Amino acid sequence: MKAITNALNKVIAAGLFAGMCVLIIVTFLQVLCRFVLKVPISWSEEVARLSFVWMILLGSGLAVREGTHLSLNVLSGSLPPAARRAFAIGVNVVIVAVAVLILVYGGSYVQRSIGKRMVTIPVPANCVYIAAPISAVVMILNALENIVDQAKGGKET
Repeated sequence: MKAITNALNKVIAAGLFAGMCVLIIVTFLQVLCRFVLKVPISWSEEVARLSFVWMILLGSGLAVREGTHLSLNVLSGSLPPAARRAFAIGVNVVIVAVAVLILVYGGSYVQRSIGKRMVTIPVPANCVYIAAPISAVVMILNALENIVDQAKGGKET
């Protein structure tokens, strides 16, 4: 499983880099066209939003893997190592539960939006909404890997 998640996370990291490049380039072009050429680009806002949504959601999956999501170490930092490990496992179990909810409800939202299109670019609206269930799957896989590592006595975050 570790080989699969490692490969998946490398692809996601490359996708995040590409998304950031798209976001920077499209935003720069929009500013250039609007203020210098006085001709705004109509599709730039939707492309930037699409890129931003995907970056946030896929980045959250990587944050679960690396343990860099928002956390408060006040409670866990004062625990002995065995209790800290159990606490970390509990946190990852909660992450899995929330990700399952995102997967279920995000999937139903994607199904309800079939046939809708984005306003300025010829792309189905599902291209934005499908990011949530995909992100949930990545979060589940990474959290399960964290649980296995923590149960074996590995990383605590």
